[in-house]
Amino acid sequence: MTQNLLILGTASGLASSERLEQEKAQLVASQVFRQAGDQVFLLTENHEALTTMVHDLVTIIRAPLTSATIKQVIHDYQITTIFPSFSNPTALQVLRTLFRVDFFTQEKVKVLGLNTKNLNLTLSRRLLNQFLDSQGFRLIERETVTDYPAALEFTHQHNFPIIIRSNLNEQKTYWHNITTQKQLHDFFQANSEVTSFEVERSISNFKEITLVTMSDKFDNHALVYQSEDLDPIGIHSTDSISIAPVFSIGNTLLQRLRDAVIRLSSLLKIVGSCTYHLAVDEQSRSFYILEISPLFQSKILPLLENTGYPILEIWCQVARGQRLQTITALNGATINGAVELTPNHLTARFPVWQTKKNQNPKVNLGPRKTSSGAFIVNSNNLETILMKGFRIWQITDLIFLQRPQKVLLDEQIESSLFHNNTQLIITICEALDRGFEISEIYSFTKYDLTFLQTLRHLLDLARLLAYQRGDFELLLEAKHYGFDNQLIAKLWHLTAEQVQKITQQLHLNLTPQATPASFDLEHGAVTNHYDLYLTEPQQTLAPAQITLAGQQNTNVISNYELFILAQGLVNQYVNDGFSVATKGNLLANFTSQTAVQAVTEPGLQSLELPSILYSATDHLQLSYQLDEQPAIQQTIELYNLWSYFNQQQVQFLQEIAFIRTENQQYWFADPITSILKPLNKQRYEVTTVPGHHSYNFRQQAQHYLQHHQSTLQFGTILIQDNQVRQIKAGFSNNLGLIQQLNPDFINLLSHALLGNPLRLDSMRTPGIRLGRKLLIYQNTNGVYTTRIRYFDPLQELPSKK
Repeated sequence: MTQNLLILGTASGLASSERLEQEKAQLVASQVFRQAGDQVFLLTENHEALTTMVHDLVTIIRAPLTSATIKQVIHDYQITTIFPSFSNPTALQVLRTLFRVDFFTQEKVKVLGLNTKNLNLTLSRRLLNQFLDSQGFRLIERETVTDYPAALEFTHQHNFPIIIRSNLNEQKTYWHNITTQKQLHDFFQANSEVTSFEVERSISNFKEITLVTMSDKFDNHALVYQSEDLDPIGIHSTDSISIAPVFSIGNTLLQRLRDAVIRLSSLLKIVGSCTYHLAVDEQSRSFYILEISPLFQSKILPLLENTGYPILEIWCQVARGQRLQTITALNGATINGAVELTPNHLTARFPVWQTKKNQNPKVNLGPRKTSSGAFIVNSNNLETILMKGFRIWQITDLIFLQRPQKVLLDEQIESSLFHNNTQLIITICEALDRGFEISEIYSFTKYDLTFLQTLRHLLDLARLLAYQRGDFELLLEAKHYGFDNQLIAKLWHLTAEQVQKITQQLHLNLTPQATPASFDLEHGAVTNHYDLYLTEPQQTLAPAQITLAGQQNTNVISNYELFILAQGLVNQYVNDGFSVATKGNLLANFTSQTAVQAVTEPGLQSLELPSILYSATDHLQLSYQLDEQPAIQQTIELYNLWSYFNQQQVQFLQEIAFIRTENQQYWFADPITSILKPLNKQRYEVTTVPGHHSYNFRQQAQHYLQHHQSTLQFGTILIQDNQVRQIKAGFSNNLGLIQQLNPDFINLLSHALLGNPLRLDSMRTPGIRLGRKLLIYQNTNGVYTTRIRYFDPLQELPSKK
């Protein structure tokens, strides 16, 4: 039955990689519902939505996610069904308000995947605990107290440590770890105006486990994802290194956890996916349910690389009423979504932080989320997982060679082990190098014991390599556990090229491995590839005509814009009939439908694509080989406009993207004007608005390029005070706005990159004119956050002052 289906999309606000993951999910949902015959509408605050790539499949409504807007959209577009699974907390509060007044029932609108009960349990910890208690689940010992004496009495009953937070009528507050009576006293003095507090027993020796179920309306359920955090509980899960599948608890206990979440999914009548966060203590075999979320969480997307399970495609279909065992993937394959998969490798998610520094920043970690994104790596052992992560974090040399903390006394190292921050791994490695016992380090840090044992193994192996230079058996072992050529070269006083030659002579080859496990969904899986050193004949993937390679850096806006560009080029080339491959952690496949061959971590151990995590620019590398001609390389640079403002000491800039077309003519995008406004020493505002250029300007710019930059196929003209200040062979991170303003951009650029420029005839499709404000807050440790807001430039004109 055809429905008018409304997807509630992403909201403006804090920029993080979660926004990109949500955009991917919305794109897949749009395709699935459209394939089912629905009329699809997307309500989003993101004016640079990825879904614009399939604008022929979905009607995009750009408006605030408020109750008034939702009511208006339902009325104007005769919406019969809402899919809210990608909503932010603000939108969920709006939905709860509409549920309370019975709006959806009155309007005969069906809300997929959410009901009043599971929505309330998602938003309210108090209601969740009441529900869990009523169903016989064990709760963490806790009380509501009003003053310091009552909190102190709680510690007499349950001992320190405890955690405590202000109780402000469900307003989001954060937990504080309290380990001494003095800390407790100081906390109450600092919060003297608050009259109610939640206090509970600390479970710092527990580990955090994430389980994801998939359910249909026929009460069929499957556990489709499991992961554990290496960092101690109490650190926000998205700030922790997460490993899938769970590897450090026994199968019997894992089965108990599975039974518990399957039971909860049945009790809550979940239809679709539900994510459960649990605190687990293997020694006492006890566990607590910390959080339930029947909504999309970007943290679970590693399951695509862990098993190939097409969660987004299955989720949408079961929400629409399909039985879990008979799912039709986007590529047409019929699959059984109830299969519980056993991955044949490990997948890890490493968090990253936006920073202007060219190194891993020092950030204190706790219950409040601080990371802005993450990258994914795969391997068949935990050692290689960590080595790949260290390589991208750019801390390999710090751990194995430089040892910056070797000048500290043992007492100073011991003191540092009590502080959870992003540098703690380096401190732990220094402690292990000095002979600290693993049990001692665990008592200080509460880090996973298996993780600590793995770190010791890597440090011992590095020490052996340094002492036994030329030991080829040891080299084979080191490569098996993820040591890259550059690190081995430094330990052996060789070059990376020499180590590579030795590796090849030992018949050790870097071989791409498909990420899906062996299971019944082979023809409906989401397929990516990762690299693994194997002592077997060289294996390679079939060559593609066009290859796009890109690595992410810490700048969220740049990564988002680069991904939109890369995905647009991929779609264009696939539609034009080319075979396409992608390389790099920015460009993984996320549907079963794609015809793209993706290697998410090419040469990470051999340094084919070096990490640019802390670079001020992003790069998209394109190579193509057509009709047996020599391969041609192209590079598109995406520079950070905020960094450019700081380097050039300017606050007002106009940019015009250009592409060379047929007969040495040039296509010019509509100009973009950006204004940097310092608000104080730590806060900046960058306002960007579209403009117009005259016929005379086009003539002048074309003349300038033909005489001064005639070899450039594309780039950006930077103008200040009506004078050309610079011409860059790339684009800024306003690229998403440029594409919205100039819909022909991708088509023109894709042909120019292949040396096949188009004619300018009829190449001026009208676009969307919008403004964007970026509010940038920079912390003293170099980490910064970015908030986004879009506006109508005709109603809100910026000032140069």
